[in-house]
This record gives sequence, C-alpha cells and structure tokens, in this order.
Amino acid sequence: MVEKIILIDAVGCLVNLKGEIDHKILNLIEEFKNRKIVLTNANDSEKKIFLKNVKYEIFTLKHNPNKPNPEYFKKFLLKYSFSPKQLVYFEHDIDAVKSAQSRAIVTHHFDGDYKKLKFFLDLNLKK
Repeated sequence: MVEKIILIDAVGCLVNLKGEIDHKILNLIEEFKNRKIVLTNANDSEKKIFLKNVKYEIFTLKHNPNKPNPEYFKKFLLKYSFSPKQLVYFEHDIDAVKSAQSRAIVTHHFDGDYKKLKFFLDLNLKK
C-alpha cells in the first residue's frame, strides 16, 4: 500500500493572514508521520509574510493560476508525478476544493470544524 501524502492549504488552514500557525491544525497533522506539502497561491513576497513560520515543503504557482483553477492541480500532479490516489487534501476555499476534486484528489472542505477534519484524516490515512 502506498503511503498517502497530506496536502495542506496554507492561508485559511495552516496559517492566518499574519502568518501565525494554527496550532490545532499543526498538532492534528503532526499525529501522522505522512509526508506533508503545503499548497498555496503565494508569490515570493507573500510567502515571506504568510509562510515564514511553515516548516513543511511548500508548493506554489505564484497566482499563475490560483487553486480554484483545475490547471493548478494538473501542474502540481505533473511536477511531483503523483497519482491523485496518493493524496489527501484539506482546504478552506470551496472553489479550490472543487478544483482539486475535479482532478480526483480526495479533498475536505475545512470550515473551522476540527473534529470533522480529524475524522477526515483518520478515515483517509488509517493511522
């Protein structure tokens, strides 16, 4: 069985607009030993603000296109040679959720409910 990779939305999930880490999410994802990649739209200057405290691998296309465009996920999959079946993703933006799902990535819309997020991760990662 292939170990799944956790894809994490940056601003709106892992960090806020000040670049402060959401420690509830950090603690939750740290329960899993899986590889983690943060997905963002940020350009280099935005990364210095929002992602300055992020220690995980970061993927961005610098707004060309943004995550609500399915082309974002197509390029992501090609860059890493991932199969969508290898991935689980959580994201706060419903349009980006739909975009990832259009590429067959198992995706959870994070609406601030940490219990639902934990259930999603437990269900799809089978600790």
